[in-house]
Amino acid sequence: MENMRHDQAAPDCMVITAHGLNWTKAARALWLAPGAGKRAADPRSIPYQSSVTTQVVLITLSSVVEIALVDFLLSAAWARVLALAVGLLALIVILALVVALRAFPHRVEKGTLTVHYGATFEVPVPLDRVTKVTERRSLSGQKRTAEVADGVLSVPMMGVTNLAVTLDPPVEMTLPKADTATVREIRLFAIDPVSGTRTLRGGGRPETTSSERSDIPAAAAPARTGTPHNTPRWMRWLRWTGVLVLLAEIVLVTTGLLDWRIAAGILVVTEGALAVLGLIAGAAFISQYRRLRAAGETRADSFSDALFSLMPEPMAAMVRRELSVVRVLTLVLLRRTERPRPGDLPLSYGSASRKALVGTAALLLVAGVSALLSLAPGVPRIVLGVVLLYAALLTATMGLAAGVRPHLLRADGLVVRWGLHHELEIPLATVRSITLEQPARGRPKDDITSDRFTVPASGREQVAVVCEEPVEVPARWGARRPAQTIVVPVDDSKAVLAYITRPAGA
Repeated sequence: MENMRHDQAAPDCMVITAHGLNWTKAARALWLAPGAGKRAADPRSIPYQSSVTTQVVLITLSSVVEIALVDFLLSAAWARVLALAVGLLALIVILALVVALRAFPHRVEKGTLTVHYGATFEVPVPLDRVTKVTERRSLSGQKRTAEVADGVLSVPMMGVTNLAVTLDPPVEMTLPKADTATVREIRLFAIDPVSGTRTLRGGGRPETTSSERSDIPAAAAPARTGTPHNTPRWMRWLRWTGVLVLLAEIVLVTTGLLDWRIAAGILVVTEGALAVLGLIAGAAFISQYRRLRAAGETRADSFSDALFSLMPEPMAAMVRRELSVVRVLTLVLLRRTERPRPGDLPLSYGSASRKALVGTAALLLVAGVSALLSLAPGVPRIVLGVVLLYAALLTATMGLAAGVRPHLLRADGLVVRWGLHHELEIPLATVRSITLEQPARGRPKDDITSDRFTVPASGREQVAVVCEEPVEVPARWGARRPAQTIVVPVDDSKAVLAYITRPAGA
């Protein structure tokens, strides 16, 4: 790898050269992959990517299927060999780039902070230029791995950064395929921003505190980042094992590739394995539930968190959505609202779009029933009918959700809801002002880098809630971003303003 250089033109003017994609480094990532976890746990490292096992398994399986399909479609021997070579090379390259995200974390050693993004970006920054480290979450809409804008070098992960490193005096930095720019601040992402801040303030030394680096003071009021839900490593492996065993069982039964005697024996083994995994998962669920209850969570939250911790993230998101559909329909049948408290003032929204969604659901229902009751159904028509019926159910649920999940005005806060399960709590003590706004035509598109968040719901009117401090709101791909102005659609804004401006004790 080309050696990096620090060209110091003047005492306060340092030119740093950053490097882009490095294939030698990508190849090293495959060699370092077995020890990537130990390297990430090093006190000098600031990891920004958790385990990549799931990505590696999915990429490998999809590549194997793709190679097999291409081999099946080609007849010439030379073409099959060439396709196999290209497929294997593409698999190795993709795996190298993915593994590099784990193998090369941000690094603090020898008086230098080295900012990495896998094998595609690397830049060294002298620690003597770092004057402050702040835990501050922000969202970037940039298209490149690393960009400099307004004196800020941003190296996000999935568009999110949560550490801000201030440089004083600033440095001149040359990025790949870009001009030299002045950098006063570096924003990067860390899995554990608290530990990352400690590592930076301690200069990479273990067991250090911020007092040991008086030149890197703590922020006056760091942004709240929340405590991530920690799932043990063995449980993360367990939740994927059950899914893979079940998929293997389905493939063996449906394809008929094996003799029925061998298949029967394998099914016995897989059923036994699933039974054992079920017992282990049950014990793990009870353990997680008790731990969460001991931490002070409610029974409902402890139950859901413990249940979803046993599932892979994509499956957990899907199950959560399906359970939300069942919960909303149950509340509709029981004519109840979701989790109200005595004294809560419900605020309706979505009445204008409710009729349209229910009408669309009725049309989908008729189409689905017609497909299922046709004279010659066939497998494709049955599948189409089931899909249409499910779409009708989901559309109707979306239309009815606003009625059973209203916004709630409480004595101490405002609960904003939308969709099937999304919810945002805003303490009234942090609210600076609430003003009435005219609803914009069409679906609002907020800039993800702005401090404004428009709740994705409909209403006859809308109110803008301005907070003293930013609150965390959903962004994209499961990420979150800070926003200080929350625009809430409602059907009657006067009720909100009257409740907020009511006399004390009323």
